[in-house]
Amino acid sequence: MPAWLKKTLQFSASLVAGLFILWLVFRGQDLDTIKSTLASAKFEWILASGVAAIVAHGFRAARWAMLIEPLGTKPGFFLSFNAVMFGYLANLALPRMGEITRCGAISRKTKIPINGLIGTVIIERAIDMVLLVLITGLTVLFNLGLLQGPITRFSSRMAEAQLLGLPLWVYPLVLVPAGLFALYFYRKKLAHRLQHPFFVKLKGFIRGLLTGVKSIRELKHPFLFVGYSVGIWVGYYLMTYFCVFAFTSTSMLDPNEGLLILVAGSFGFVAPVQGGIGAYHAVISKLLVMLPGRGISTTDALSFATLTHAAQTILIMVVGFISVLFLFGLKSKHGTATKH
Repeated sequence: MPAWLKKTLQFSASLVAGLFILWLVFRGQDLDTIKSTLASAKFEWILASGVAAIVAHGFRAARWAMLIEPLGTKPGFFLSFNAVMFGYLANLALPRMGEITRCGAISRKTKIPINGLIGTVIIERAIDMVLLVLITGLTVLFNLGLLQGPITRFSSRMAEAQLLGLPLWVYPLVLVPAGLFALYFYRKKLAHRLQHPFFVKLKGFIRGLLTGVKSIRELKHPFLFVGYSVGIWVGYYLMTYFCVFAFTSTSMLDPNEGLLILVAGSFGFVAPVQGGIGAYHAVISKLLVMLPGRGISTTDALSFATLTHAAQTILIMVVGFISVLFLFGLKSKHGTATKH
């Protein structure tokens, strides 16, 4: 299959999936009420949310530059920030494209091998995933009374679930040994298959990952790196929590509930659809409606999800487009990177 056709199919499939989820979420809702609620929003809080988002993206750019430095060249903040925003813009076109795009932008300006840059991005994403898991755990602890019921119901359903008449826990006990035996039995054929171009590319990818690990080990200022990582998530939190004050129906939400929105929204955005479209709306609206004692209606919840998602998307489109102009307007790497 031609590469362009594969990309087109991936783009179409993810976009259709997102739009279908969006249609399901808004199906049967009072669109006139949603429009009226959106029109009455306090947009100064949305502006404050945008400022917090820019600060968070700035911290990400500074942290990424620190990871790149051990590869031989440290990009300037301006170049790193524009590359990060270019990557976010690319993700609106196709999920996960942004990682390759921003690495390509840096490689083009600094001549750093792209495999090494991809390794730093993988490490960066792994760190963010660990932090998201930690934040999720803290959020569950802080809101245990609210989440205890859903967690108990989910655990009971998983314990009772069966496939082909057998409990789910039986399958790992059977499949794992069977898989190890198959690997041992077909090891010679697998060794021959490893010469396939796909596995050659995979080896290059793994080398890049190891280079990324090297970047972590050779950080000159590890405490500053930690500070940037914390700053990213504080910025994300403020970006999310500022938005609750834009609507009367959500303005009473406390900081703990803001954490819930942050975590739920983060998982909505990582869904394999462009910019989390549909998935973000579904997750956030469902969460707001189920908050006990808040009485947030479905239309108000959808208004909140729609405005916050649109504001973040427009911000990425505008700043990302400006970043593209700067990136392709830079004549050379001079002034954008420092060597050591």
